[in-house]
Amino acid sequence: MSDQKEAKLVKTLPPLPHTNRGYGIHVSTTAKNGDYIFYAVGKTVIQRSLSDLSSCQVFSQHKTKVNVARVSPNGAMVASGDDEGKVIIWEITAGVWGKVKNSIDINSNILDIDWAEDNKKIIAVGAGDPNKAKVVTVDSGNSVGKIDMHSKTILSCSYRQQRPFRIATCAEDFAVNFYEGPPFKFNKSLAAEHSRYPNCVRFSPDGSQLISVGADSKIVVFDGKSGDKVKELVDQKNGHKASIYSFSWSHDGKSILTASADKTAKLWSIEDGTVVRTFSWIPKPDTGDMLVSTFWHKGAEEYVGVISLNGAITLLDLESADKPKAIIQGASALVQCLALDTPNGNFYLSCQDGQVARYDMKTHLAQWLPGKGHGKSVSNLGVSDGALVTVGLDDKIRFNDLGAFQFSGDASALGGLPVALAVGKKDSSLVAVALTQKKLLLFSKKSLAQTVDLSFEPTSVDFSSDDTLVALGGKDKKVHVFKLSGGKLSEGDVYSESDRPVTFVGYRPGSNMLATIDGERRIYFYEDGKNKNVHGWDFHSQSVTAGAWSPSGARFATGSADQKVIIWSDFKTFSDDKRLVIPDVHVGGVDHLAWWDENTLISVGVDRSVRIWDVPPLS
Repeated sequence: MSDQKEAKLVKTLPPLPHTNRGYGIHVSTTAKNGDYIFYAVGKTVIQRSLSDLSSCQVFSQHKTKVNVARVSPNGAMVASGDDEGKVIIWEITAGVWGKVKNSIDINSNILDIDWAEDNKKIIAVGAGDPNKAKVVTVDSGNSVGKIDMHSKTILSCSYRQQRPFRIATCAEDFAVNFYEGPPFKFNKSLAAEHSRYPNCVRFSPDGSQLISVGADSKIVVFDGKSGDKVKELVDQKNGHKASIYSFSWSHDGKSILTASADKTAKLWSIEDGTVVRTFSWIPKPDTGDMLVSTFWHKGAEEYVGVISLNGAITLLDLESADKPKAIIQGASALVQCLALDTPNGNFYLSCQDGQVARYDMKTHLAQWLPGKGHGKSVSNLGVSDGALVTVGLDDKIRFNDLGAFQFSGDASALGGLPVALAVGKKDSSLVAVALTQKKLLLFSKKSLAQTVDLSFEPTSVDFSSDDTLVALGGKDKKVHVFKLSGGKLSEGDVYSESDRPVTFVGYRPGSNMLATIDGERRIYFYEDGKNKNVHGWDFHSQSVTAGAWSPSGARFATGSADQKVIIWSDFKTFSDDKRLVIPDVHVGGVDHLAWWDENTLISVGVDRSVRIWDVPPLS
């Protein structure tokens, strides 16, 4: 292996929280050693700074999807629970961040967790038979009583932080249950208070009150010690008109913030039982703007926020109903494509849910492209002649003006499903789109110039540096090169060394050398009709999923499901020794790569996070 220095991780840009329609999500914050919010995304937990919204750390020790992460009262630990019913206790203090203290099996699916005031016990709830919930010690995992009497999945729990200790739970059986302890035992069921799912329960900061909110739009207040019902918060004129998924207490216990499927957040006075302010900041909200979570954080500064079904995090201004302090957007689902717009200092991600996010390379913050868009997954994109070109599962192409920064209202039918897109290197008004229906479409100046019928199903496409060649990877395990002359494509060379479908083709800048990746993990290079490395490079341990040339063509980076990036630099003798390996780049694997400049590499992973790497100069 090369003696090059190691690549350095410069920045991790966090994805947005994972949400599920019809359910709230539970997030957590801490003011210890900084102001942070914790939330779950896929198999990871994100610790995101509230003072620097582009900064985060990623915990990745879970083996399956994580649903909740809650910080201990002393701010030293996090308990996170996943789809397999496992809770992992891990540290978040300096020097030991991410170190696992214990792993505890609770049930078959964890949906909420809360801590005891002594930081030594947790309650975890969710689905399972016979156990839907347990109270356990953090160090040993030993049971501390019994949480029973629910017949269906438990959605939320809360641990009273004052003596006498109490636990409250709520479940899909419509019941809010009350437990005394430790050791904890059932005290009473408040099943008659909700006619639909109670989605969230929380004790007040001083423990004097307990509130439950539900899909029936009800807000019920109980005595925090006895569990007896005190009252309901009812505001017939200004109250919520749909399910309430989440709420948070103010730190003085006088107010709560609620989040609802009616796409509004509301600030309530506990004493008066009325809405003080309704927060509604989107002129024409759609389904993705339903609100599924809240947080009310008091640290160096106060941060009050909500999370939308589409994953957006909105920081509210408590004094302004329609002007939030910030709206945080970004990768909201599995990323389908990465494209650069270096002249304007941006890069773009398209996502499986149809969102396209523009990231500013200086601030590292993202904005979604507004407008109706494709309505479905945006499978490919590229920057072409002042436009962001997008194609999606609606089988259409859009040329979206970069200056206007919104989806174009005009779309052209492609006549099939797009699987790959490339933009001309010399003439950026050229766009090639490959369809699964065995067709290649060539656009020039936003108009269809030629349709080529293929004998194979394409998987990938790219233009050479001078736009005289267009290469296609195929499911037929071959690379097909077309000549482009006079605005027309004609068949050229065919390469057939691969024994798997060819999933990537990419021309080297400044030359006609072509890099290809097959559906397994072998990398070939072709030039002037010849295979330059006959045996292919094969140093990834799993499928190679991404490839990218540096701007000068001096290096070629590959990413893999093995979570590694390998950077290759010998394109004369094709020596195996001259390579730089970056391990553990993304949990679950690397999906996309692009070079911002000769020493800056951008990676995007299955974990939806974006990472920016400083790659040392070649020796």
